[in-house]
Amino acid sequence: MSMLLAQGTGAQWAQLWLNVSDRLTLAATWPVDAEDGRFPPSLQPDGVDATGKGRRALAVRHSDQLLGVLRLQERPGLALTPVEEQLFAGLAAQAGL
Repeated sequence: MSMLLAQGTGAQWAQLWLNVSDRLTLAATWPVDAEDGRFPPSLQPDGVDATGKGRRALAVRHSDQLLGVLRLQERPGLALTPVEEQLFAGLAAQAGL
């Protein structure tokens, strides 16, 4: 899932965090040698991740239960396009099912 997110959006890197015992735990990163983003995401209502410039994060939910978070790092100077935004949001929404 992190590979699909990174490749589909052109992100520098993408991550999948899982909610385990009410704590976000890093489960996957693409590419696997990405060094940034080892700290848990800080979700904002607008999809921005407050842990760094150009970081985006969306919750993965089933009903009201937080299952995890998808997070990515945009490339410097290249914000997500509307199509990439849709892919990101759609992936987060479908992952909860």
